[in-house]
Amino acid sequence: MTVSTDGDEITQAAYAGFPTMFRRRQWDGGPCDLAFVGLPFDTATSNRPGARFGPRGVRAASIELWWGEVWPWALDPFAVLEAVDAGDVKVDLYSTADEAMAASEALVKKACQAARTVLAIGGDHLTTLPVLRALASRHGTMGLIHFDAHADTADTPRLTHGSVFHHAIREGLIAPQRSLQVGIRTPWSAAAGTTVRTVDDVLGTGGDPGPRFREWMDAIGGGPVFVSVDIDCLDPAHAPGTGTPIPGGLSTWHLHKMLRQLADIDIVGADVVEVAPDLDPTGRTAIAGAATCLELACAIAAKR
Repeated sequence: MTVSTDGDEITQAAYAGFPTMFRRRQWDGGPCDLAFVGLPFDTATSNRPGARFGPRGVRAASIELWWGEVWPWALDPFAVLEAVDAGDVKVDLYSTADEAMAASEALVKKACQAARTVLAIGGDHLTTLPVLRALASRHGTMGLIHFDAHADTADTPRLTHGSVFHHAIREGLIAPQRSLQVGIRTPWSAAAGTTVRTVDDVLGTGGDPGPRFREWMDAIGGGPVFVSVDIDCLDPAHAPGTGTPIPGGLSTWHLHKMLRQLADIDIVGADVVEVAPDLDPTGRTAIAGAATCLELACAIAAKR
């Protein structure tokens, strides 16, 4: 069963109807609390393409996940937030990365003029850069909470999904001293100036990682924050459908335990990226991506 946008319960199969995020209404340009935006391009990936299909796959998976009050939040985020689906950025078959990013920045700027918060669905991780550019024009330099197997701070003039935060720091979009990167399990450079917590820091002592994550988060201070979740922060057992899967990662339980610590954070934007549904015939990567979007929506609603 799904729930209609006016709050009345209706019987409709999850595989029927037009797939918007969590069955939210399509954005009409008016004011709202939360706007979902799809950024379906992956021309900056370094390995297996396919994240261009991420927004479509996450939308489809999201319809099965939300039926009202979300456990353990004890709230229905869409009873608190006026949430809309702003659709996908318009890119054609031959759009370059620069063209796709310019169009994405314009769409997110338009959305954030009407919405308090924008939640983007990628696309490869380079799709984060135009989102940050758009949000910085409104909020200034932001803090970053970033879940990933990779730090994505490669010091290179090339715009790739592995250099996105190097460029974001260089452009003054995020403050490195207010940036926390969690779940990292590939080499990184300390020169970026961010706080890095490896997968061993999260999992090494066992148990609930929430309290440890809370301490790390408190150490980077307050202010407006962008939350970026690369689905490859999860172990391939949980999310095999991604361009650069790295064994030895987090479970969805570990990730969501940490996301539930964000309820009092000033989240001005967020994204979930690198979901490549066609690389996972089981569908569980898209489900993980949609479930992560739901946790983020709950954190934003709890703050409201």
